[in-house]
Amino acid sequence: MCKQLCKILIMGSLLITLSANVIYVDNNMNDGFWQGAYGSLQNALLAANTGDEIWVANGTYTPGMSRGNSFVLKEGVKLYGGFYGGEASLDDRDPYVNKTILCGDIGVPENFSDNCYHVVHGNGNLTNQTILDGFVIQNGYADDGSGGGGLLLENGAAPLIRQCQFYANQSTANGGAVLVENAVTFENCLFESNTASRGGAVACEENRTEIGDASFDQCTFVLNTASVGSALYFEKRESALVDSSIFWLNTDGSSSVNTFSLDKRGGSVSSVTNSAVDDASISASTVSNIIYYSSQEDDGPFKNTENYLLDNEHGIPRDYGWYYIPSPLVLNIKAFLEGAF
Repeated sequence: MCKQLCKILIMGSLLITLSANVIYVDNNMNDGFWQGAYGSLQNALLAANTGDEIWVANGTYTPGMSRGNSFVLKEGVKLYGGFYGGEASLDDRDPYVNKTILCGDIGVPENFSDNCYHVVHGNGNLTNQTILDGFVIQNGYADDGSGGGGLLLENGAAPLIRQCQFYANQSTANGGAVLVENAVTFENCLFESNTASRGGAVACEENRTEIGDASFDQCTFVLNTASVGSALYFEKRESALVDSSIFWLNTDGSSSVNTFSLDKRGGSVSSVTNSAVDDASISASTVSNIIYYSSQEDDGPFKNTENYLLDNEHGIPRDYGWYYIPSPLVLNIKAFLEGAF
């Protein structure tokens, strides 16, 4: 099922009208909404063309029955989760209530050894016109040597990732949740309980040919595990730009917090700004406006949360009850102790 949209471009005196579709996906057709929608996200992706939007109703979707199957991103195709079904506008969806799960657990339940290598895959010339927004991406297991159990981005792929939760993904190499080659943008994302050898949440390996920096804006990293860089692992020449984010209890698997491995060699310009961190050993080129706190403090840096305003607009993940002060600093550690996402 799809709905056609018209986009009008004016180039000089030439008027061009482009057609784009909204493609609906709902694997529960018994609810009476979006009748005629695709029941399979894979089939919707096959049908989609540049400029199309794919709206996905709540539920759990798997890429296929083979470990090598992934949801493969297409240039210019925008994927949106968080719908109940039947909505007529993107503004009507709620990703926090209507969980839309992309899951790599395709074999024996809770047995990671037969899970998909990469739940989502982006390869080649993907720009920020390719969007993944409002999904839970979980249970990928990259033991094929390439990393990125939840999301593998390679050969220049640089989509926009928004309002996504990467949960319980694993890699035997680098990047438990995500392996990137820079330039990708993450906004309002949660990385929770992902595991790898290096870069429990996100890793970027040295690559001399890729251009651009990976950026993380208003993101949360909690309970990720790796021997090196349990939240972020960026090798020589690669840069991570982190702003207004939270890091809590990202460890080496024991009691040692080892949040960052941000190599400053080869022209790397990694920065961590306007953030709350329980690890004072940040190696980034720029570190500014940081609140340091102890992971053992129940309230983190905030002892009197009544002095802060609840931010329902920018609070990601909203379920945590994120507080902020009147500045770019968007923080609240206490919320992590009040329940999971």
